[in-house]
Amino acid sequence: MGDDMTTEADKFDAGVRKILSVSHDELKRREAEWKRSRAEKAKPGPKPKTSPAYRASKTKV
Repeated sequence: MGDDMTTEADKFDAGVRKILSVSHDELKRREAEWKRSRAEKAKPGPKPKTSPAYRASKTKV
């Protein structure tokens, strides 16, 4: 049981160290890059507005 806990603790410790090894400047650079790529993606346009009168004229009797 102690071995498993040590192994899990070591994995967690290694993961935290890896995350914390990235500098604040690098995180800011990556975030800005991510935001730019998100902004470049095509956004859907507004839905066309239809009036109730138009919809009523299109219904079949």
